[in-house]
Amino acid sequence: MIKQPVLAELQYFVSSVSLLYKGVPLKDSAAATALVKCALHLLEDLPSTRDAVFEYFSLVFNGAVKSYLSNVEKNNPDASAEDDTIQEIHEALERLVTNGPPAWSPLISSWSLRLLGEICDKNSRRRPLDIRTSCNLWLGCQAIRCLVGLTALCFSKLEEAEVDNCIAGLLNTFAQYSPYFDWVVARLGGCFPARVIARMLGCGLKRFTGEYDQVDSEVEVLSYLAAANEEHLRRALRDIIEREAAGNKLTVPYLLHLSKNSEVLAQSLAAVFLEHHTDAHLQLFRSQCKFWPANYNITNVVHIVTGLLLKVKKHSIPVLLTLPRLADRYPWCQELLEMLFVELETLVLEKRSCPLLDDATKEPAKELLWRACLSDCALLQQSGVRLILLVSLRSAHFLQQSIAQLLAGSSGELGSGKPHLNALVRLLGGPHGSAELPKIKPSFEIALERMLLNPTRGGENYWVLRNLVEIVKLERDSFNVHLKKTNCVVVLQELLGKLLAIWEMLMNQQKNTLLQRQGTFSFGNAVIKPEIKRIKREDGGTEQIDTGEGTSRSRTSQIATPVTFDQIHMLAKLIDCMEFNAKSAVLNMSECLKLSALTVKYFFLCLQQAATRLNGDDDTNLHRCYQLLSRHCAMRK
Repeated sequence: MIKQPVLAELQYFVSSVSLLYKGVPLKDSAAATALVKCALHLLEDLPSTRDAVFEYFSLVFNGAVKSYLSNVEKNNPDASAEDDTIQEIHEALERLVTNGPPAWSPLISSWSLRLLGEICDKNSRRRPLDIRTSCNLWLGCQAIRCLVGLTALCFSKLEEAEVDNCIAGLLNTFAQYSPYFDWVVARLGGCFPARVIARMLGCGLKRFTGEYDQVDSEVEVLSYLAAANEEHLRRALRDIIEREAAGNKLTVPYLLHLSKNSEVLAQSLAAVFLEHHTDAHLQLFRSQCKFWPANYNITNVVHIVTGLLLKVKKHSIPVLLTLPRLADRYPWCQELLEMLFVELETLVLEKRSCPLLDDATKEPAKELLWRACLSDCALLQQSGVRLILLVSLRSAHFLQQSIAQLLAGSSGELGSGKPHLNALVRLLGGPHGSAELPKIKPSFEIALERMLLNPTRGGENYWVLRNLVEIVKLERDSFNVHLKKTNCVVVLQELLGKLLAIWEMLMNQQKNTLLQRQGTFSFGNAVIKPEIKRIKREDGGTEQIDTGEGTSRSRTSQIATPVTFDQIHMLAKLIDCMEFNAKSAVLNMSECLKLSALTVKYFFLCLQQAATRLNGDDDTNLHRCYQLLSRHCAMRK
């Protein structure tokens, strides 16, 4: 039997709310406060009245929102008259969720979500706002702030088993009131980003048919959530590909459909492709493509993927360089590559912005491009070279940097066809369609400066010299269409000062090492002798002391290696190929004297090396000395 106080409160509540529904307002704020307290008592003491009490609360919240929107339209910043009432209801419901039985959380969250959906739908504008604008508009209202905060609090109090039901309720409300409810899902989805993203993708895939599906709301919500939870989005994409790809033949079209409407989704999808482009997946998709909708045939998919890669800020370069490796097994990869380069050339010639080209000049994308140019895979190397040349039309420095990098590169074995040299020659020719001649002098300067600044970089320094020799030979002995624009020999003649400085540095380094081996610092069977210093005694005599520096120097001094000798001989070969006896070669007096001195020095170094009989090319090196000296003497008569 209902107690008298409760019965009296029930009668008061029913009569007051009935008047409100008839349009009769309460007398004053005190009456409104009394009615709220009465409703809260009934909510706790009389469970059967909960629906009626929540209905009354909905009436209060609707009135507060109506007043807020009216003030917004009038540009009136004054607070709503219902704000105090709203605050009291919010605090009471918050206490129930925090201190009351656990059953309150799903009950109150369900009511608040439904009310939010109804309010957003009822007060919607003809043209829906984007999520950020909607958040700014709606969260300016205290009633809406209270509902969103209350729902988030309920979500935080849910048991693990109840979370899925609440997320399902959130997405059902989203489906019912979209697009005006999008901002609520985006805001509350942050409580469980991984689950909300995964469930939204799963629900969207089930509804997707491929025939002009409207996914604007899903894209907006997923993009908003992924902005702060990109890793969760990637994981959800990986899971849906692993789980649904075999069973649902529309997985790929659905993901492409989402991605072409959102840069964030396209970027995450590109990252997932890089991690999981296994043969099993690619074969599966190739077998499924015949079941895709007509607007997702292979030709259209190639166009869609091209557009996605052009607008992606990250991961587009690695994806582009992955395609050549797959092209021999999947013909659509080569078709996609050609389509990409056609679009890129159009963007460059029209001087339009392109995130892919902007990304190419940054780490680690440019390192990937340089490695591609050194690859044995012809299509991969060609793709890397073409992309560098396209970027060079916007950034000449990037071309110079790339040439300097490739000068220090090698293709491994000497008889491997020298693919790095093919790429280097192509870059030296500069981009097609450019009226200006490529400026290669800065590239050579960069490479030679690196040799001077870092002489211990033996292997790379050797390849710089070797590649320069090969380029000079190609230019001198054959007609190469790409070297036709440039005159590498003339450029190197202008840089003779740097070449002679490097030659002198290498020979001094080698001379010091030979002295160490033959004299005090012997590395054969002899023992390393410490450095000796004499000091004067008080009686006028001298004595020797061990400074301890000898052993230290022997450890830190650069030891002669075959690489150092090879660099010296390769530089001599380069100078020999440059033919300074030609009429076009003009040397100033300082360069002429230095070249003479270093050539003689090189001659004696070759004699010294020939005495050891450790090098099979001694005769060749001595003959080169003879040629250098003969030409130099004949030229300077």
